[in-house]
Amino acid sequence: MLENLNYLAENGYDCYCICNNNNILTTDTLGKVRFIPINMGWGAISPLTFIKSIYALYKLFKEERFDVIQYATSNASLVSSIAGWLAKIPVRINLQWGISYPIYKGWKRWLFYYGNIITCRLSTSIQPDSFGNLKFSIDNKLYPPQKGTVIFNGSACGVNLEKYNVNKRNEWRQIIYSKYNLDRFKMVFGFVGRVVVEKGINELLEAFINMNRPDTCLLIVGSLDDVQRLNQAIYQKALNQKNIFFIGTIPNTAAYYAAMDFLILPSYQEGFGMTILEAAGVGTPSIISNIKGPTELIKEGINGFICEPKSMNDLRITMLNACKMSKDDYTIMANNAYEIVKRDFDSVTFKKLFLENRNKLLKEKNIL
Repeated sequence: MLENLNYLAENGYDCYCICNNNNILTTDTLGKVRFIPINMGWGAISPLTFIKSIYALYKLFKEERFDVIQYATSNASLVSSIAGWLAKIPVRINLQWGISYPIYKGWKRWLFYYGNIITCRLSTSIQPDSFGNLKFSIDNKLYPPQKGTVIFNGSACGVNLEKYNVNKRNEWRQIIYSKYNLDRFKMVFGFVGRVVVEKGINELLEAFINMNRPDTCLLIVGSLDDVQRLNQAIYQKALNQKNIFFIGTIPNTAAYYAAMDFLILPSYQEGFGMTILEAAGVGTPSIISNIKGPTELIKEGINGFICEPKSMNDLRITMLNACKMSKDDYTIMANNAYEIVKRDFDSVTFKKLFLENRNKLLKEKNIL
């Protein structure tokens, strides 16, 4: 979102980023966006933290008198929508980057469902990053049709084709290949994101191990701060595999995408799936779960493959089929991945439409 906010800042807006202080946001990464740290917690938070977060945001909103606020992720959206409503912020935008409650059962499902309901009711506008999630929300009466809109062709911000530059694919690929001695493998699979259960990591690790293909490797790029929730038998076995590399968190993923023959996103749910856009930007096709969001970009056999969510065996078979592709067929698929992203998801176009949308929402409130 920082690229979008900096674009707004270049066009007359004062922009702020409000989130937990995780030491990632610096002057270099923020650009013209100002940072205000407020602890909103992460994951399961206590009722006390929940109330404190609402109060801290309410005080901030009253003091700064923002014209528009926007929020994403379950915790931040719920506390921000409540605080923004209490502070009478004119434009309150729910960036609906995924709908998590369907993956839960029992009381957790109802808790997340009503959290979604409250957030949507207290927001003046809702902007899911995929048409699939927009339709799901309307069908399930989370909000009326006139309240929701998707910018451009979906995604959170499109993809920056200068940052994820297909012309540097071979150069970046060689850097990662040399670093990890990947020339010994015929196929490089990869995952980029938080290493958590909901991203399908258990199924991915087990599927890769059960392929029993020592001529392939798997790069796991992302935070390892929640691995205790993974299936520990599978995780420990994966740690001992010579062809599985746990890279951890890195500042720039472009070179790692370039090193991959396929990005794998076996998530249980996604808003859109930014990683598949970024990978396609450097010419890497994807293997994804058959879920709303990612399937709006990936078409079976055209720019990637689709498998059933939560199915280790179906993912294993799909990965094996990817290994059987001819060089010519793979080249066509990789080219398709890039051309579709270039045509439909360029961040330059997205930013212009993002600015137009914000101007429109403020004009409707007689602010601009």
